[in-house]
Amino acid sequence: MWGAINHPKRRRPCSVAFILTKLDVSFDNEMEARQGLTDDRLRESLATLINVVKSAPEHQVSHAAIFPVTPFGFGNSVLIERPEDEDDRNYDFDEVSYELSEPAYRLREGSNFGAFNVPTLMVWSMLGGLWHQEVSQHADKLKLTASSLCDDLRKLKGWYVPIKGELV
Repeated sequence: MWGAINHPKRRRPCSVAFILTKLDVSFDNEMEARQGLTDDRLRESLATLINVVKSAPEHQVSHAAIFPVTPFGFGNSVLIERPEDEDDRNYDFDEVSYELSEPAYRLREGSNFGAFNVPTLMVWSMLGGLWHQEVSQHADKLKLTASSLCDDLRKLKGWYVPIKGELV
Protein backbone atom coordinates (compact mmCIF):
# COMPACT_ATOMS: atom_id res chain seq x y z
CA MET A 1 0.00 0.00 0.00
CA TRP A 2 2.82 2.43 0.83
CA GLY A 3 4.16 2.15 -2.73
CA ALA A 4 0.80 3.23 -4.14
CA ILE A 5 0.48 6.12 -1.71
CA ASN A 6 4.06 7.29 -2.23
CA HIS A 7 4.12 6.85 -6.03
CA PRO A 8 6.53 9.42 -7.55
CA LYS A 9 4.22 10.30 -10.45
CA ARG A 10 1.20 11.06 -8.25
CA ARG A 11 0.17 14.66 -8.75
CA ARG A 12 -2.88 14.70 -6.50
CA PRO A 13 -3.66 13.16 -3.13
CA CYS A 14 -5.76 10.04 -2.88
CA SER A 15 -8.59 8.93 -0.63
CA VAL A 16 -8.34 5.52 1.05
CA ALA A 17 -11.36 3.36 1.87
CA PHE A 18 -10.86 0.37 4.15
CA ILE A 19 -13.74 -1.93 3.21
CA LEU A 20 -14.80 -4.64 5.64
CA THR A 21 -16.97 -7.12 3.74
CA LYS A 22 -19.12 -10.15 4.55
CA LEU A 23 -20.61 -8.65 7.74
CA ASP A 24 -23.61 -10.89 7.25
CA VAL A 25 -21.47 -13.99 7.83
CA SER A 26 -20.73 -13.02 11.44
CA PHE A 27 -23.75 -10.91 12.35
CA ASP A 28 -27.51 -11.36 11.95
CA ASN A 29 -28.36 -7.66 11.61
CA GLU A 30 -26.95 -4.14 11.59
CA MET A 31 -27.50 -3.54 15.30
CA GLU A 32 -25.58 -6.69 16.23
CA ALA A 33 -22.76 -5.74 13.83
CA ARG A 34 -22.49 -2.21 15.25
CA GLN A 35 -22.39 -3.57 18.81
CA GLY A 36 -19.69 -6.08 17.92
CA LEU A 37 -17.67 -3.74 15.71
CA THR A 38 -17.41 -0.47 17.57
CA ASP A 39 -15.44 2.36 16.00
CA ASP A 40 -12.58 1.68 18.44
CA ARG A 41 -12.56 -2.03 17.65
CA LEU A 42 -12.47 -1.34 13.91
CA ARG A 43 -9.60 1.11 14.37
CA GLU A 44 -7.70 -1.37 16.56
CA SER A 45 -8.19 -4.20 14.04
CA LEU A 46 -6.81 -2.10 11.19
CA ALA A 47 -4.24 -0.18 13.26
CA THR A 48 -1.20 -1.07 11.15
CA LEU A 49 -2.84 0.05 7.89
CA ILE A 50 -4.38 3.09 9.53
CA ASN A 51 -0.97 4.18 10.81
CA VAL A 52 0.41 4.07 7.26
CA VAL A 53 -2.43 6.27 6.02
CA LYS A 54 -2.25 8.68 8.95
CA SER A 55 1.51 9.07 8.60
CA ALA A 56 1.22 9.89 4.89
CA PRO A 57 1.42 13.63 4.23
CA GLU A 58 -1.78 15.45 3.29
CA HIS A 59 -0.56 15.86 -0.30
CA GLN A 60 -0.45 12.06 -0.61
CA VAL A 61 -3.55 10.97 1.35
CA SER A 62 -6.19 13.55 2.18
CA HIS A 63 -9.09 11.35 3.34
CA ALA A 64 -9.55 7.86 4.74
CA ALA A 65 -12.40 5.94 6.34
CA ILE A 66 -13.53 2.42 7.25
CA PHE A 67 -16.70 1.04 5.62
CA PRO A 68 -18.37 -2.14 6.91
CA VAL A 69 -20.54 -3.53 4.08
CA THR A 70 -22.37 -6.62 2.92
CA PRO A 71 -23.41 -7.01 -0.71
CA PHE A 72 -26.36 -9.32 -0.05
CA GLY A 73 -27.74 -7.77 3.13
CA PHE A 74 -28.08 -9.51 6.48
CA GLY A 75 -29.49 -13.04 6.46
CA ASN A 76 -29.33 -13.36 2.67
CA SER A 77 -26.08 -15.23 2.01
CA VAL A 78 -25.42 -18.95 1.91
CA LEU A 79 -22.00 -20.57 2.10
CA ILE A 80 -21.14 -22.56 -0.99
CA GLU A 81 -19.77 -25.82 0.36
CA ARG A 82 -16.40 -26.98 -0.90
CA PRO A 83 -16.78 -30.33 -2.67
CA GLU A 84 -15.29 -33.33 -0.89
CA ASP A 85 -14.24 -35.01 -4.13
CA GLU A 86 -11.98 -32.50 -5.86
CA ASP A 87 -12.32 -34.44 -9.13
CA ASP A 88 -16.07 -33.84 -9.16
CA ARG A 89 -16.32 -30.40 -10.78
CA ASN A 90 -20.09 -30.50 -11.28
CA TYR A 91 -20.90 -27.73 -8.82
CA ASP A 92 -21.58 -24.01 -8.82
CA PHE A 93 -18.47 -22.55 -7.22
CA ASP A 94 -16.23 -19.58 -7.90
CA GLU A 95 -12.94 -21.08 -9.13
CA VAL A 96 -10.80 -18.24 -7.77
CA SER A 97 -12.26 -18.59 -4.28
CA TYR A 98 -11.85 -22.35 -4.49
CA GLU A 99 -8.18 -22.11 -5.42
CA LEU A 100 -7.47 -19.61 -2.65
CA SER A 101 -9.48 -21.56 -0.06
CA GLU A 102 -11.54 -18.44 0.51
CA PRO A 103 -15.11 -19.23 1.52
CA ALA A 104 -17.55 -18.25 -1.20
CA TYR A 105 -21.14 -17.16 -0.66
CA ARG A 106 -24.17 -16.77 -2.88
CA LEU A 107 -27.53 -15.08 -2.50
CA ARG A 108 -29.99 -17.30 -0.61
CA GLU A 109 -32.68 -18.63 -2.94
CA GLY A 110 -35.90 -16.65 -2.63
CA SER A 111 -34.32 -13.77 -0.71
CA ASN A 112 -34.41 -10.15 -1.74
CA PHE A 113 -31.10 -8.57 -2.59
CA GLY A 114 -30.48 -5.80 -0.07
CA ALA A 115 -26.91 -4.52 0.00
CA PHE A 116 -25.99 -2.92 3.31
CA ASN A 117 -23.98 0.31 3.45
CA VAL A 118 -22.90 0.16 -0.20
CA PRO A 119 -24.61 3.52 -1.03
CA THR A 120 -22.58 5.18 1.74
CA LEU A 121 -19.34 3.82 0.29
CA MET A 122 -20.40 4.88 -3.21
CA VAL A 123 -21.21 8.49 -2.24
CA TRP A 124 -18.00 8.81 -0.17
CA SER A 125 -15.99 7.46 -3.14
CA MET A 126 -17.57 10.01 -5.48
CA LEU A 127 -16.69 12.71 -2.98
CA GLY A 128 -13.13 11.39 -2.98
CA GLY A 129 -12.93 12.02 -6.69
CA LEU A 130 -14.24 15.55 -6.29
CA TRP A 131 -11.90 16.37 -3.40
CA HIS A 132 -8.97 15.89 -5.75
CA GLN A 133 -10.17 17.68 -8.85
CA GLU A 134 -7.95 20.46 -10.08
CA VAL A 135 -9.63 23.85 -9.95
CA SER A 136 -10.96 24.65 -13.40
CA GLN A 137 -13.55 26.68 -15.20
CA HIS A 138 -16.14 24.39 -13.57
CA ALA A 139 -15.02 25.05 -9.97
CA ASP A 140 -18.41 26.43 -8.88
CA LYS A 141 -20.23 23.39 -10.27
CA LEU A 142 -17.75 21.04 -8.58
CA LYS A 143 -18.23 22.80 -5.23
CA LEU A 144 -22.01 22.58 -5.59
CA THR A 145 -21.82 18.88 -6.49
CA ALA A 146 -19.47 18.19 -3.56
CA SER A 147 -21.81 20.04 -1.22
CA SER A 148 -24.80 18.01 -2.49
CA LEU A 149 -22.89 14.75 -2.04
CA CYS A 150 -21.94 15.73 1.52
CA ASP A 151 -25.61 16.37 2.25
CA ASP A 152 -26.49 13.01 0.68
CA LEU A 153 -23.87 11.26 2.80
CA ARG A 154 -25.27 12.79 5.98
CA LYS A 155 -28.86 11.90 5.00
CA LEU A 156 -27.92 8.28 4.30
CA LYS A 157 -26.90 7.90 7.94
CA GLY A 158 -24.59 5.15 6.73
CA TRP A 159 -21.89 3.49 8.73
CA TYR A 160 -18.36 4.68 8.25
CA VAL A 161 -15.51 5.46 10.58
CA PRO A 162 -13.52 8.56 9.57
CA ILE A 163 -9.77 8.09 9.83
CA LYS A 164 -8.36 11.14 8.07
CA GLY A 165 -9.85 14.29 6.54
CA GLU A 166 -13.11 16.15 7.05
CA LEU A 167 -16.22 16.36 4.91
CA VAL A 168 -16.40 19.55 2.90
